[in-house]
Amino acid sequence: MLLPHEMFVHDECGGVLVFRSENQGCALWGVRLADLGQEDPPVLVLAQHDWVPFMDRVSLACVELVLSEALFGNEGRLYNACELPADLLGKVPEHFQQVPLPDYPMWTGPEDSPVR
Repeated sequence: MLLPHEMFVHDECGGVLVFRSENQGCALWGVRLADLGQEDPPVLVLAQHDWVPFMDRVSLACVELVLSEALFGNEGRLYNACELPADLLGKVPEHFQQVPLPDYPMWTGPEDSPVR
């Protein structure tokens, strides 16, 4: 998440106030300037050169941010970017409960989406 003095407006889509950046700058998250008057506006993500819908509300995007950063923090011990082998993939629902967040796009591209 960007500090208030690090936030900036990206010129595309009529202007997007950027509040989050991937640590290497590969993705940006923001709210359209035109939507800032809404109580809980939708969030976009700049993924592979296009702004796409991310979450319907800033509040949901903030929850996702906390959950994602919790995985990446703690020296990466909770995170593994490898895909699960097919024999394990089917067992995930047996051992884990899905967090009640809507599916959303992975910033790396549509082939890695949706994220759950």
